[in-house]
Amino acid sequence: MGAWGAGSFENDDALDWLGELSESEDAGVLHETLKTLLKSEPDEREAPEASAALAAAEVVAAGMGCPARKLPEEVQQWVEAHPLDNPRALARLSLDAVRELKSRSELRDLWEESSLEEWLSEVRDLETRLTEALQRLQR
Repeated sequence: MGAWGAGSFENDDALDWLGELSESEDAGVLHETLKTLLKSEPDEREAPEASAALAAAEVVAAGMGCPARKLPEEVQQWVEAHPLDNPRALARLSLDAVRELKSRSELRDLWEESSLEEWLSEVRDLETRLTEALQRLQR
């Protein structure tokens, strides 16, 4: 994994996934990325898929009005052009994926070798933003 920071978009795998997002006309790629991760066994969740799922969760959070501080411009543009269909379901999928990856994944194992607390801080921030977005929908 080529990473230059702990943020969800600060690695090669997430940026590769952004290429898929930019070619997508709807939230189908978000559903697919998140569901694929959640259907896999925890021991099979490799870093590229985990990074893509975190990036997808960030897109969902941004689409629900809770963007990351360091959101890439292309993500903001995509979100503005593609309103989320069924945001509640996407937020739940995103939260499930984030919680799974935070507790057990190859990506977490890789961060344990260097800056785990920095990575966990970023992941917890995403989890908080998704939770807040979901709570707003339920009001």
